Order: sequence, then structure tokens, then C-alpha cells
Amino acid sequence: MSRLDDPVRSAMSHPVRTVDADRSAEDAAGVLLEEGIGSVVVVDGDPVGIVTKTDLIAGIHAGPGSGETPVRELMTPDPITTTPDVSIRMAADTMERNGIKRLPVADGSSVLGIVTTTDLMAAAAADADAADEASAGVFTAAFASGADHIYECTECGARTTADQPSAACPDCGGLVRNITISRG
Repeated sequence: MSRLDDPVRSAMSHPVRTVDADRSAEDAAGVLLEEGIGSVVVVDGDPVGIVTKTDLIAGIHAGPGSGETPVRELMTPDPITTTPDVSIRMAADTMERNGIKRLPVADGSSVLGIVTTTDLMAAAAADADAADEASAGVFTAAFASGADHIYECTECGARTTADQPSAACPDCGGLVRNITISRG
């Protein structure tokens, strides 16, 4: 079984750091720096959004006094979330489809954790370490060579790197899918 088939709860960072929706952008930026994290979940009783370093930089850069802007004005409201039992692979697919780097893991209105591209890379690396040498070599070659994409066959699991997907797996003819984790 692939590590990427494990539930996302096994890869998420937790507990999640939160800030009140009325807290200033400057205060929230201080939390990120103190904690060494890239985002916080914004709460107003219940979770209402997520604010990232990029959101805060853009908000603070807006001009004098903008550091006092409440994070509710800078956050992404109602962020896309996942549940703790979804596979790491499915969480990565959700992040790729939506162009996001952070995915809160929630159970109802309770945020249990957050999975980031860093968490996904750690899971992929653990999977590659456990995989056969040829499969691990594909990951190594992809990141060493700067290849644009990593493709995996949904039937046999064979992996390859390329700029464009092939119509079918060269090994078994199965459907291939892009498993690249965005570096942007």
C-alpha cells in the first residue's frame, strides 16, 4: 500500500493556529513569524477563513496604517477543506485542482489540522523511500532535472517524468494522471 493512500490526518500539521477575525494584519503577521508558519485559520466563533503570508504582505503593503486592517478583510473566506479520512493522494488532487498550497482538515465546524504542500512532499518522499528503486528514481530525476510533471499510471502505478502526458501508460496501457505537486 502506498503512503499516499493513508488518511490525510496522518500527514496534516496540528494543532492549527487561529486568529480572531478582528485581529490586525500586523498582529497576524507577528503570529506567523513567531510560529514559523505560512497561514492561520481565521475564526469568529467558528472558522470563517484562512489568511496567508501573501495575503498579509499584500494587505500591509497597501499603504500607511494598513497594518491595522482586520484580517477578515484580507482572508480567503470559506476556504476549501477536506475531512481527516480522505487519502493524502485525494487531498493532493484537491489542492492541485484548486491551485492552493494549504488545505484545512475539518470535522464539521472544527478544524483539526492543515495539510500543506510541505506535508505532501514529506509523504511523497516517504512513499518514494518505501517504493522500488526505479520508482524512487523517477522522483529524484524529476526534481533534479527540473522536469515539469510527474505522471503515474492509475492501473500499474508506474511513474514517469515529462513535459506533456502520454495518452496511455507505456507499461500497461492504463490511464495516466499528473501527480506533480506545484512548487509555486
